[in-house]
Amino acid sequence: MHLLELPVEIRLLIFSEVIVSDWPIEFRRSPNCPGIFRVIRDYRPPRQQALLYVNKVVHEDAKSILYSNTHFEFPDTIDHAGYRYVTPGKLAHWHTRPHVQPFLDQIGRNSHLLRHICINLPDCLLAPRGGENPLLCSELVQALQLIRDSCSNLITFKISSWRPRHTRFILLSADHDLFVAQLEAMDACAFGAMPSLERVALAFWTYGIDEALTTSRDRLAQRMPSAKWSIEVLQDNEDSKALRGQRHVSIDIDI
Repeated sequence: MHLLELPVEIRLLIFSEVIVSDWPIEFRRSPNCPGIFRVIRDYRPPRQQALLYVNKVVHEDAKSILYSNTHFEFPDTIDHAGYRYVTPGKLAHWHTRPHVQPFLDQIGRNSHLLRHICINLPDCLLAPRGGENPLLCSELVQALQLIRDSCSNLITFKISSWRPRHTRFILLSADHDLFVAQLEAMDACAFGAMPSLERVALAFWTYGIDEALTTSRDRLAQRMPSAKWSIEVLQDNEDSKALRGQRHVSIDIDI
């Protein structure tokens, strides 16, 4: 029996076995193209991508599974390293844009299939600002609102701090009143207006978890903007470093 002769339910179960993975897909700027946004990938063609090229029917079946069951990670919230082309071959001034924007632009209407997104903890947090919004920089607001408007069926949104020193600073030394106010502002401008969203998780990675960190985590947990929010402190080790080193996919792949 040909694959396409199977009932749709059976095909989707088969595709799930091939596509669904515990490994997130991570997007980064290519180190070979400084100043220009690119995304790098592992040299081994991911099996998820291969299945998408079988034919149109398989592509349509498989992409919904890929988008809805994969965790997409964007280690930068805001892309500061891009140039804007004013004419072919001529670069203009630096500009900023949400790091997730090229991905969402490419997948277009498929963005409503996304269920899980993770971004890095924005560097602009814990930095008091003036202007219209004294709590959040305009670039962060733009990024969050883009995700809010594009990913209408998002279920989980994770904000990770991968730098152990940054983790200890936030949990032990930072102004928690300001930090909580900024989280509340993020919730107000984006997360609170996403009815599908079930969980907003703060994940802090560190080399060692001690009593001071856990005590600070517990205190912050009591001040989260809503019941959707959670906070966790995770131990960084060689396994997690290896895991982070192998999660790449090309944005040039037509998915």
